[in-house]
Amino acid sequence: MLKKLLIALIALVIVCVLAAGCLWVFADYTWYAALNVPQVFAVTWLSRALTLLLFVVMTYALFATTLAAVRRRLRPRRSRAASWSMQAVAVLLALLASLQISSQWRIFRLALSGHAFGTAEPVTGLDVSFFVFTLPALERLVAWLLALVVLEAIWIAVLINYLPKSPDSPPVAGLIRRWVRPLLAALMAIVGCNLALSACAMLYDQSGLFPGLSATDARLRFPALLVSAAGAVIVAVFIWFSGRLGSAKRGSASPRYVATSARRVDAQPVIRLGKNTKLGKVERRVYRHKAALIAFAVWAVASVLALTVAPPLYQALAVSPNELTAEKPYMQHALDMTRASWQLDQTMSVDYAAAEQVSAEDSAAAAAELSRARIWTPSSLKQAFKQLETVRPYYQLSSIQPDRYVVNETTQEVLVTAREINPSGLTKGARTWVNRHLVYTHGYGISIASATESDAGGFPEFWVGDVPPVVAEVATADSTQATDTASLVTTEPRIYYGENTSDWALVGTTLDEFDHDEGSKNISTRYEGDGGVSIANPVTRLAWSLRLRSKDLLLSSYVTRDSQLLVTRKVASRVAKIAPWLTLDSKPYPALVEGRILWIIDGYTSSDHYPFAASASGKQGATNYLRNSVKAVVDAYTGAVTLYAFGQDPVRDAWAAIYPNTVVDASQTPAGLADHFRYPTKLFAAQAKVMRTYHIDSPEVFYNKEDLWGQYADGDGTLAPSYHLLSAPGADTADYSLVLPYSIPGKDNMIALVAANCDPADYGQLTAWLLPRERITLGPNQVLARIQQDPAIAPQIALWNQNGNTVVYGDMLVLPVADSIAYVQPIFLKAKSAAITELVGVALDYNDRIVMGSTVDDALAAAGALSGDAAALSDTVTDTAAAGQTVPGD
Repeated sequence: MLKKLLIALIALVIVCVLAAGCLWVFADYTWYAALNVPQVFAVTWLSRALTLLLFVVMTYALFATTLAAVRRRLRPRRSRAASWSMQAVAVLLALLASLQISSQWRIFRLALSGHAFGTAEPVTGLDVSFFVFTLPALERLVAWLLALVVLEAIWIAVLINYLPKSPDSPPVAGLIRRWVRPLLAALMAIVGCNLALSACAMLYDQSGLFPGLSATDARLRFPALLVSAAGAVIVAVFIWFSGRLGSAKRGSASPRYVATSARRVDAQPVIRLGKNTKLGKVERRVYRHKAALIAFAVWAVASVLALTVAPPLYQALAVSPNELTAEKPYMQHALDMTRASWQLDQTMSVDYAAAEQVSAEDSAAAAAELSRARIWTPSSLKQAFKQLETVRPYYQLSSIQPDRYVVNETTQEVLVTAREINPSGLTKGARTWVNRHLVYTHGYGISIASATESDAGGFPEFWVGDVPPVVAEVATADSTQATDTASLVTTEPRIYYGENTSDWALVGTTLDEFDHDEGSKNISTRYEGDGGVSIANPVTRLAWSLRLRSKDLLLSSYVTRDSQLLVTRKVASRVAKIAPWLTLDSKPYPALVEGRILWIIDGYTSSDHYPFAASASGKQGATNYLRNSVKAVVDAYTGAVTLYAFGQDPVRDAWAAIYPNTVVDASQTPAGLADHFRYPTKLFAAQAKVMRTYHIDSPEVFYNKEDLWGQYADGDGTLAPSYHLLSAPGADTADYSLVLPYSIPGKDNMIALVAANCDPADYGQLTAWLLPRERITLGPNQVLARIQQDPAIAPQIALWNQNGNTVVYGDMLVLPVADSIAYVQPIFLKAKSAAITELVGVALDYNDRIVMGSTVDDALAAAGALSGDAAALSDTVTDTAAAGQTVPGD
């Protein structure tokens, strides 16, 4: 009775676990169905299941065949229980052996659906798709086969030693020897496959002077590896048939073995070994496998000579004396393939004069360009946003992000953050289940500050702020012109999905949701979107109660047939579930598009197998192919996700075919939304590292290292690129661009400026502004030193640094204006008595003079640029920077 009760209890536990698992998966399906992408759920689960099933079946077939063969040899007594138990162990081992490899299902799925790149690898002639799609799958398959051979050997040893044996079973040693031959043959075949893959891996190797094959690799190592791989397979065949290749037949006497100490005329009588002596048996086995042993010895010696001895000799004798000529075609391969992989071959180079003086006729245009220079950055505005725009403790601000808006018919640089809900900020007694999930369900509005303007007190000028959002009047150059701020108006300020919104919410209940407060009065609202999971079905409600581990969700009386569950509300997590093949940027950014708040996050595809392409880090296994080919957009109110495809990317196209109807062509992007897309800093920073060397397109220049670029460093490491409004030479309008200056290696002198266009018409266009080599162009560090040493500015900086206050230098802008280079250095003051950073001055290095004012316009006026007065270019510092300046804390 007790035994039956125990069995029933175990069966009940198994049923409950299986039921819970099914409900968990069902909850997942309802989420995808609510977003109208059930195909993502189906493809993902089917791919996982079929990959696991395939490897389990293959592994079990091997283990089961081995079990049957060993049982035939041992001839044990029939035992149904023992048979079933061993079969169960074989299934369990097959499952364990397949879990790791099946977790790589994306790699195998991509190998089956890979699209052609249309670019041939220059040595083998294979399309790049073989290396990016097929080769990673083959590498993991061979590694799994090697582990499987080891596991098979262990399985055989366990079976032979622990299975019951009959009295007439062969000896254990004999049984073990019977399995050595096939295991060794399999091992050698796998070694051959691994050598072939190693040859392919040389094509994207990063350990040499340039990526891919060198002359010695191409002429010796690469073909030697392929020949050695073929030789290993031939050796495997010899080992497999070694028992049948010798002249000795089963049961026949082995050839006589003569042992003698030396061959002399007066030699001792020979010692003849009989076939039944121990040494005679060893001799017979050696003779039977002589062909395999000879094949292995020849292969091993030849491989060692070809792969370790010959290459250094060939390098020293044939390549090094004529290195440039020998390596030139392979350097050209590396240059061409790297530039194609990182899209540097599309860079437009412009010889830029960088004149020291701006002509009188260009001064007005230069002043207009500089007057819109960005002053504020996310770091300098962080405290101002936090103290002035958080509004309530249950709100939290998203990361501050740069963007641009058309205000007063002019593109203006701004800094934007969204006000998300944070129920943890409620007072301790108010953090109830009802408040956290049913009442305080959403954030409210975004905050926008000008990146170029400050108020009279040196604080940032907020154009959109408060709850509900209020749009401030934006000053115009012509006071008679009406203020046009339509792009800043918010018609739907509620934020149910955000950068940091991780808690779930239940809407459409019998309770109203808190919206915002007006004085002492709370304003309520009700969610009218359709982005949530309906829990009208009791099974769905049970499934999500289990998944969220919330009994209150199951038992609450506030739930109605119209209730929706909003889950996975973090933007990055939401996009990752719909596009699991994308690598997402760490920070999404909000944009106001026709009054609605939309989150934009950049998605990347990558590979480390692109042949002859350099990686950004120069390390083996690092990314050497990166595309920002998807812009993911999430509606902050409904949670709807749209993936827009940008540019050419075979990796993305392959995944789009695997997950149909999930990616939309870029041509369908609304114009208002496309105006807020940015070229991502992650991609540009990686390209910038590669561009330091691979802007070169000549093998001779590359070999001589004549034209390398360096990157500037700030206090935290390599100087990061920054967004600016930039005018190309001769252009009437400014483009929103991501800009980075380059230095001469080992010096602070500037050698180039590279910009990536963010505007829709020329999105992604890289432009390199090449500065003159015949004279020095100062870099940011040198200009900052000049500012700090200026006899008129230095005393003021010393004065600001008193009384515990700290002068903070903002990000310096290096701007090409009117065929010259201008440097704009914001100077902030962090007072000990106030956390908000205050703008106290803007230093300007312009027309080979340094001036400072309280704003950019003041500095330009001091330089005479606004009035066109050349006489004002004398050594002067605007009075507004020194006279009448109040030092906080005094």
